[in-house]
Amino acid sequence: MATRDNEMQRLKVRDVEEIGHARILGNAGNSARALSTCAGTSSSMVAGGSAAAANGKASSKSKVNPNSTNGHAIANEAVQHAWMHMYRSRKVKKRDFRSLWIQRINAAAREHGLTYGQFMAGLKAAGSTLDRKSLSELAISSPAAFAKLAKTAAGAKPKAAARS
Repeated sequence: MATRDNEMQRLKVRDVEEIGHARILGNAGNSARALSTCAGTSSSMVAGGSAAAANGKASSKSKVNPNSTNGHAIANEAVQHAWMHMYRSRKVKKRDFRSLWIQRINAAAREHGLTYGQFMAGLKAAGSTLDRKSLSELAISSPAAFAKLAKTAAGAKPKAAARS
């Protein structure tokens, strides 16, 4: 009991209020989790802490009560959906950035009388190895350098595609 009192004294007033609300609701797992996250200890060290919270299981990573009927299964499903959305969002982020770079390059190329396709084909024919990200950054931060690239792209003759 003395250890728990010392633990409470180290916590901020706001954290103690959260723990008190969790106790009023009768959810010992949440109060232990609140203690562990606020005090910097693992929930297995705090009285009433759940093993799932200590081991980083799904029930500790979702907002579902693991003690309810089917609570662990629902928590697992919620975490798996979250992982699915995270995985998908990483792919969408790459697509969105590539689209943004292309739009920026197109806008800058049109200022010099070229379309995006003509500009990129001219750079490829000239042997430039700059990627879209760096071209986009050049278009924004250094318009003079981009103008030189546009002049190079306009003067380069694209190679005729070999047709069979």
